[in-house]
Amino acid sequence: MIAVVSSTIQPTRLQQATSFYTYEGIDRYLNYISYLIIEVSFKEYYFGQPLFLDIANYLSNYKFNIHVFGQSTPVGKELWQIDVLFKRN
Repeated sequence: MIAVVSSTIQPTRLQQATSFYTYEGIDRYLNYISYLIIEVSFKEYYFGQPLFLDIANYLSNYKFNIHVFGQSTPVGKELWQIDVLFKRN
């Protein structure tokens, strides 16, 4: 799931897609977005799925950094998925 927060764009929630990159043209809007909440995976659930580092590296090209991990982060267990709040500098 991706939530988009911007001073010029209404907060929007997009359903999880086959691939983060299937949101054609999202890069056109990334320079106008301040925050992104994305459910990321550390384990590949389907072939070609972008994992946490793929998404974090892609967003770093648009000056996004990891701001905070979701509240329900398990401690002492293998981490497969988590919500991450990315903030643009």
